[in-house]
Amino acid sequence: MDNKMINEVRSSNKFRLVSAVGNLIILVWITIAGGIMLVLTDSTQGWLGIVTGAVLIALPFTPIFQQYLEKPMPEPIFQILTLVGNLLMITLFAWLTSVFLRDPFVMYNRSNKLSLVVWSVATLLSIAAFVANIVVYSLDRKANKRQLN
Repeated sequence: MDNKMINEVRSSNKFRLVSAVGNLIILVWITIAGGIMLVLTDSTQGWLGIVTGAVLIALPFTPIFQQYLEKPMPEPIFQILTLVGNLLMITLFAWLTSVFLRDPFVMYNRSNKLSLVVWSVATLLSIAAFVANIVVYSLDRKANKRQLN
């Protein structure tokens, strides 16, 4: 394996780790906070969300997840698709947040207030994940250029 291939594999693993952790944080927030929101509004379905969130918290410690992170992936399409996925999440969560923000009676309904909080934080987390992915991608590209010269 030549030097260029080794550097691409290392950088894609860093990017993959950051993107996987970012997505995992977003999913854990939505499942646990959404589950708690449902439980607080007297829906028993919320417990399914809370249990799903607990399972997601354990995911990074499983051997399958570790194997996924160690698997080489030199194709740049992974980074592009990840960034596009981040943008789609931002769009979806921002749209859901805007639905509640436009409701003039949101503060009078407990369920709507909780939904506004859940989707607002999900929007902020998805923006943070997108920024983190761009930063890691940029740092990896700079490191690869330095190592190739």
